[in-house]
Amino acid sequence: MKSIKTRLIAIFTGVILVITLGLGVLSTNIANKKLLNKANKDLEIMAMAEAKYIKSICDAETSYIDAIAQSNILFDEKVTLDEKVNYFQKEAKRTGYIEFALADKNGNVISFNKQKSVLNIKDRDYYKKAISGKRAVSDVIISKTDGQPVIMFAAPVMRNGKIEGVFYGLKAGIFLSTIASNFKYGETGYAYIINNKGVSVGDKNKDLVLKRYNFIEAAKENPDIKQLSDVIENKMIKREVGVGEYSYEGKGIMVGFSPIEDSNWIISVGMETKEVLKDVYQLRNILI
Repeated sequence: MKSIKTRLIAIFTGVILVITLGLGVLSTNIANKKLLNKANKDLEIMAMAEAKYIKSICDAETSYIDAIAQSNILFDEKVTLDEKVNYFQKEAKRTGYIEFALADKNGNVISFNKQKSVLNIKDRDYYKKAISGKRAVSDVIISKTDGQPVIMFAAPVMRNGKIEGVFYGLKAGIFLSTIASNFKYGETGYAYIINNKGVSVGDKNKDLVLKRYNFIEAAKENPDIKQLSDVIENKMIKREVGVGEYSYEGKGIMVGFSPIEDSNWIISVGMETKEVLKDVYQLRNILI
């Protein structure tokens, strides 16, 4: 009799244990899904917020360039070139620009620097946009002078209601990497910025920017970043707002991304998946 009773207790105990374990697994799975969904939404919202922040910075710069582009000094024949160079050099120093320049309707440029550099930029996208009457921001370009990333902010020069050329300012492009470096979210949150071709233009690892590292091209030789490359190629550079997941350096990564309006850039913010689920893992260890 005792044997039957003991066996029944053991069976009931086993059934209860199985049910408890099943409920524990089910509960953690539901919790996992809820946490992942919330994290994805949060990352997407943060990416959009960062994109708007960067756009506001660019808008402020192009507004300034647009204002100075209408300055009478540009075409005042009474003001010598040396005087114009001196004026714009002081203005560049005051406002954090490297230098200013004026391009005519054929793209021929006179730079307001000591060298009075002459070049032609008619094939540059920012010039084409500005000469058509719109303010423009260039992609991040690596300067041939000092090897540092730079950005052009440009605006059309109007005289008597007609476009006579393009005025632009050359500014250090490192501010995108600074924004990426300063991004904080939890313990593992980070940000990076790419252009429409998958090239790094803003990253806490500034070497990627200086080397113009292309994630899509790099993935052809490095299978470890294939998942990241797929997210970039199939979603980000299509200028979608969304989320994605991939494995990078052996870690699961969740990202939210958003295009930056009026630019060639896309910002991505992400974090390690394990950070999102750490509380669930702890709960699972207690239950199981």
